[in-house]
Amino acid sequence: MITYLSIPAFFVLLLQRRNANGVLLWLSAIAFALYGGIVVLMQFQVRYQQIIAPVTVAIFVLALFSVLRRYAGAAVLVLALGFVAIDYKLITTASADGPRFSSSSEKFSTFIQRYPEDYRIAFINDKDLGSYLHLVKAANPRQVMVVGSQWLSPDGYEKALELFQPDLLIFSESESEKVPNSGNLIEIADFHKVGKLYYAAE
Repeated sequence: MITYLSIPAFFVLLLQRRNANGVLLWLSAIAFALYGGIVVLMQFQVRYQQIIAPVTVAIFVLALFSVLRRYAGAAVLVLALGFVAIDYKLITTASADGPRFSSSSEKFSTFIQRYPEDYRIAFINDKDLGSYLHLVKAANPRQVMVVGSQWLSPDGYEKALELFQPDLLIFSESESEKVPNSGNLIEIADFHKVGKLYYAAE
């Protein structure tokens, strides 16, 4: 939310530039330029959120101090408390996810042991690719490719599989319904952050 609030905050600073502190206004302009560059070039990829967040918060806080001097302290305090609450939620969620990811990895590792180490495995899914990283690690040393069907055209989807030439296709539950002869698919298990996975009968 702060990410979006920083946009009108910056323009408020420009409109109030005669009353705003010059140094703070320049710093805000630089921060906004960085923010714009990140959005355009990086397209909100997760790893760049770590840069976007402090930049946008900086713009918002600068606007508060420049335009609403009397209430800036209280606003920043509320903002700080909000971030503490968010951080607490993220920490508790990450703490709870750890054992679940470990359990999923062990479950998948047990399943994949039946296949040789030189097997090429393709995960077909319509979810966030990052959700599959713990299963990719569990499949090591096998070569693995995660194909996010929502990012590819039908031709691109087929081309990716043609180039990778997987020995084993593993489908997410939503994708399994689109597979020809889906009645022959076998459910592997239900995994944390991924859901149910299926593979073709041998």
